Amino acid sequence: MRSETRLKETEIGNIPEDWDVKRIKDLVSINALTINKSYPYTEISYFDISSVHNGRILGSQRLLLKDAPSRAKRIVRDNDILFSTVRPNLKHFAFARHAKPNTVASTGFAVITAKNIVPEFLYCYLSTNRFTDYLTAIADAHTSTYPSFNPDVIENSYVPFPPDDEQKAIAKILCDLDLKIELSHQLNKTLEAIGQTLFKRWFIDFDFPNEEGKPYKSSGGEMVDSELGETPKGWRIGVLSDIAVVIDCLHSKKPNRQDSGQYLLQVYNIGVDGRLDLSKLYFVANDDYKKWTKRISVKNGDLVISKTGRVGAVAQMLEGFEAGMGRNLVCIRHMKSKSLPAFLKEYLLCPSMKREIGIKTHLGTVLKSLHVKEIEKLRTILPPYEIIKKFEELARPFQKLVNMNIKSNLNLIQIRDSLLPRLMSGRSRVSIG
Repeated sequence: MRSETRLKETEIGNIPEDWDVKRIKDLVSINALTINKSYPYTEISYFDISSVHNGRILGSQRLLLKDAPSRAKRIVRDNDILFSTVRPNLKHFAFARHAKPNTVASTGFAVITAKNIVPEFLYCYLSTNRFTDYLTAIADAHTSTYPSFNPDVIENSYVPFPPDDEQKAIAKILCDLDLKIELSHQLNKTLEAIGQTLFKRWFIDFDFPNEEGKPYKSSGGEMVDSELGETPKGWRIGVLSDIAVVIDCLHSKKPNRQDSGQYLLQVYNIGVDGRLDLSKLYFVANDDYKKWTKRISVKNGDLVISKTGRVGAVAQMLEGFEAGMGRNLVCIRHMKSKSLPAFLKEYLLCPSMKREIGIKTHLGTVLKSLHVKEIEKLRTILPPYEIIKKFEELARPFQKLVNMNIKSNLNLIQIRDSLLPRLMSGRSRVSIG
């Protein structure tokens, strides 16, 4: 990679002298294909806006076409780019690699088909913070009830246009990083599924090993009635504060955001399946961090739960990672006498606890909310500590591997985020040939 090059001034800033600038509408088509009466498939693989986030496709829905929502209209093909036209600051965009023939997206997306530009290169440019900030400013000024923009905003924007071989080389560097990140995500899903399966077997199906090493309930272990249904004899029903310390966030004004500094977790950092989402970080000054965390900072296995908006969303802190706890978050910390990070995480994510959270949730004038006192009182099945300890011995190694992968991914994301603007502007050049 070569770093020195002669630049010229253009509509989109300084770029190398041997690059062009082109209007996106001359290189792509947007929303070219929509479902009509001749559409041949009766079942679709459907993406709504929540299906994609910051370059990742989180999943799709298999729906009969006749049962699909009216917004399921945009036909998606291989190498199309999905870009949400609603709240672009939330980064609901992704590159459709290996799209199925019956893939359909919501009308909330602009589906961009590259024609005269390398599609991966265009996607990388559209995913830059500079471009999403530009779309966000337009969306925020829109007169609709929520921030949005029309697809022609993208069409009338400009994109740097290196020679074709350089487009491919730049895209390969960035897409290879994306692939490594995605493979790590997939490995974590497998590891987490193992932990969830073990938890279900022991604490929902009650087939933990009995004294003879046989599955308790399946081998005729005695069950007794409780307020949460049948449980093994000797287990009791308590509340979350019996096994964990519940600590509320501060309610003072949030410190100003900076480009670097100390981490302050936000609700949007609470990902799925107990994982932190560190793709977007809120940094604050060191002095502000010290004031904010005078009461508490979260670290090493602590769980963080959202008490408003996405009520009950849970994530677990990584070992060696420390952060302030932003507003609308609550820390759930295992007691020092009993270290239960794997058990607490899986219990807070299991269906019975989600139902319990639903019971305790209040519907306000605007948002749902969960009071910290209600979190303390969440009813909890309390097995003997010896059983939980055995579960921790089995589950925690998987949890540590997940944490290692998340940290590795964070490094890869930081590398990609630092390379992306430099490669897209030509400040760093790729050697060709």
